[in-house]
Parts: sequence; structure tokens; C-alpha cells
Amino acid sequence: MRKFTLINANGDEYNLTERKSFFHTVGGLGYERSNSYKYIGDSFTLLESRFKQPVISGSVYLGGDQTEYERFILFSQIAPLKLKYEPIPGSVYFCNGHITSVKFEEKDSRQVSISFTQTTPFYKVVAVATYPEDAESDGKIYSYSYPYIYNSTVVNSVILNLDSAIESPCKLSMYGPLENPEWKHYVNNALYATGKVLATIARGNRLVVDTTGGEFTMRVYNPGNEVIADLYQASDFSTARAIYLQRGRNQISISDDRANKTIVTAEGEFRYASV
Repeated sequence: MRKFTLINANGDEYNLTERKSFFHTVGGLGYERSNSYKYIGDSFTLLESRFKQPVISGSVYLGGDQTEYERFILFSQIAPLKLKYEPIPGSVYFCNGHITSVKFEEKDSRQVSISFTQTTPFYKVVAVATYPEDAESDGKIYSYSYPYIYNSTVVNSVILNLDSAIESPCKLSMYGPLENPEWKHYVNNALYATGKVLATIARGNRLVVDTTGGEFTMRVYNPGNEVIADLYQASDFSTARAIYLQRGRNQISISDDRANKTIVTAEGEFRYASV
């Protein structure tokens, strides 16, 4: 059975696939594109193609009394929201968005019609990590949110194989000590983009280059996961810097002025037109 779960900005979850809050008559899955064409002779040439913003609609049966309705409304106001979608067991996708409509009839306030407007396509999180043989890792250097694949075959590199045709954001973490760290992004073994920061990353801290949050950030975190520096202005503006995964094999390799071996982790948000 398909499962839907709402996650609010506090990280709290609201299960939409249980008897007291059953989400049904779901519409708006799939995708739609807005295309414009130019007429040439007896043919048409595509000029522009964009995804239309998806809106998922459906009805939520809120069992119990008025209290459950109020709980749902209060929960959904802590935005932005994530919709967790499991079309089949073991297959988990997310999309970000907001509940933009809640309607019910007074005669049956337990049956609520909602609209969830997406701000991202559906995506799944794929995470990888590489540890050098002499890394001081005891499992406490990072609070992992997702299962990791530990790949130590390519030193200072992570590899993400994107099966989607949609460009996808990525969060890359590089652990100190590093002196002027530089990263190179290869797509299908060809150099695609590079980035560099002119700064020193102390042992135990990590530089995070992130495009997954809707904006491009380059920040240094301490072992307590606190931001201690914003290095956007210290980055090399002659390079692309931001990392967006492309279809196929994405290898991101790290180096620095001291030729240090480092721990590298990456979380790719693999985006899909439809799931």
C-alpha cells in the first residue's frame, strides 16, 4: 500500500496512512510540462520546455473529534513541509512544499480536502562517504541521517551514479585539516566543474558546499554541528563552485595545498520527473 507522511519544519511527522488520518483520492501525481514551439516548414522546433509546478490533492479522513482537525492544522502551519512518499515498500521519496488549501464541509469536518503545492520535484537521498585508512573516525564526527555507503577505493573522492535526467543538487562535506581545499567534479569521466576555497579548515571541522537547501552555501561547521564561518566570499569566483549532479557517473575529488588525505561525504538529492 502507498504510504504518505508529512514532515514539518520542526522535523515532526504526521502519518497520513493510518485509520485516524487516512489520505485517499489522491491526484496530481505524475508531471506536466509547458512547452513552446516554433513553426518551421511542416515541422515544429521546441523553443522552451519547463515543468509546471505540481499540486498534489486529496482528502484526509481525520478520525476522532475536533481535536484531531486542530492538531492537523497546527502541524501543517509549521512550514515549509516535506511530503514523504513510499509507492512500494523500501522505496522512499520526498518532495518539499506547502499545504496551500484546506477545505471541509460543516456537516462532516472529519473529511478534509487538501492541496500540497510542491516547491521541488520528488527526490530520493543517496549518500556516500570515503574514509582514508588513517582517518580518526569513531562514528561521532557526523550525525548521519541516512544510510551511508562507505567507499574507500578512490582516495579523497565520492561517486554518485545519477539515474535521472534532471540536474540534481548535492551536499559535499570535506573534513579538516585542509589548506585551500579544491574540488573537481567529473561527469562520466570528463571534467565538468571545479571549485576552491582560500581558507584553512582545522582538524575536526568540516567545509560543507551545499546546493540542496534551495540556495548555494559554503559554510564551516565544528564537531558540534554549529556554523563557525561562512566562506562564500572566500571562494574562488573564477570557478563554478556549486555542485549539481548530472545524469551518469558523478565523481567529486578533493585536494588541498598540503596533499592531505581527508574524509569526504556527499548527499545527493536525486530528482525525478515522476515517481
